[in-house]
Amino acid sequence: MESTLLADELADKIKSRIKRGLYVQNERLTVRRLCEDFKVSETPVKQALNQLVAVGLVVAIPKCGIKVKSFDFEEMRHIWRARQMIEQYCAASAIESVKNSDKIRNKIKHLLEQTDSEYEKCAEYFTQETFGKLSEHDYALHKELVKTCGNPVIITEYENLHTHQCMFVGFHIHNAKSLRLTIQQHDEIVDALFSADLLRLQKAICEHIDTTIELYKKAHRNLPVI
Repeated sequence: MESTLLADELADKIKSRIKRGLYVQNERLTVRRLCEDFKVSETPVKQALNQLVAVGLVVAIPKCGIKVKSFDFEEMRHIWRARQMIEQYCAASAIESVKNSDKIRNKIKHLLEQTDSEYEKCAEYFTQETFGKLSEHDYALHKELVKTCGNPVIITEYENLHTHQCMFVGFHIHNAKSLRLTIQQHDEIVDALFSADLLRLQKAICEHIDTTIELYKKAHRNLPVI
């Protein structure tokens, strides 16, 4: 139990270093090096690396070892398109769920309020830490919409896309304007959901992810946000 807790803590620390650019994309992470970096034994390091492989932040390469994942824009774009299709598919079930369950409706409302708050905090005080919290809340909101489909295969496939893990790649091309645009888009998605307007909801989801793709396309090209 103690080893598992240490591995969880270690995974969070390695994740933080990756997202802050201290471990860069394609950099090799050896067990020995991480043991030295964090002054721990091999067992929790190996467990932590397995966790990070599972969430798509590092990759295990045969005869090479563990490397920090390189986020290629084209790969990311394909993943976002898959996410877009899943979220649009789940739109109808989400509408039915909020119609029939005040508990689900209130949970989504609460998640939206939390997510909007984190985006606003980040817009006012833009740091790696506030951006990291923002991505966690963003994922929780979107995942809740997908969970309404009640299909464990679809939910697992959505989780395995790991689209929110790569948000940190675009840290330097976000600004207050782009963050507040996301707030507006999230509000539009949830308003369409609560209004039981399927076409409007699907359109809002589509436009939201299209905006994300265009934003990260600019990050890939090192272009400024305008």
